[in-house]
Amino acid sequence: MVNTILRKATVDDSFALARVAEETFRATFGASNTREDMDMHCSLNFGSDIQRKEILSTNIVTLLIEQGTDLV
Repeated sequence: MVNTILRKATVDDSFALARVAEETFRATFGASNTREDMDMHCSLNFGSDIQRKEILSTNIVTLLIEQGTDLV
């Protein structure tokens, strides 16, 4: 059995969170959008710098779920 952990994100999670968020978005909405639209949306919303700013924001709480060593 793999342990599942819910925890608050840290700035060290910025890159991994950006990657998972973009992969999830593309898998969910890619078939119904153009590649150009997907690329534009992802570049504006899922970069590691964007995730870092959100993690550091006092107005946002970013929670992560890990299963074993994987961010899910």
